[in-house]
Amino acid sequence: MNNEELNLPTSYEQAFNELQKIVSEIEQGDITIDLLLPKVQRAAELIKYCRDKLRNTEEEVSKIIKQLEDGSDGKGE
Repeated sequence: MNNEELNLPTSYEQAFNELQKIVSEIEQGDITIDLLLPKVQRAAELIKYCRDKLRNTEEEVSKIIKQLEDGSDGKGE
């Protein structure tokens, strides 16, 4: 299954913006009690997506920095 089939965002920015919208709706009281649970569940999915994306990006950046410090370009030359 891809992100579209799972209804996941296609970018960190998209997830973050949707999350901000949900938080704003909850804070302003614009959500009925019937919609609160699905909105909170969606927010949890978006938080996990953002957390995973940040973690993966941090790992990749760390690898690149380590390669630079080791004088390697990571291409096996």
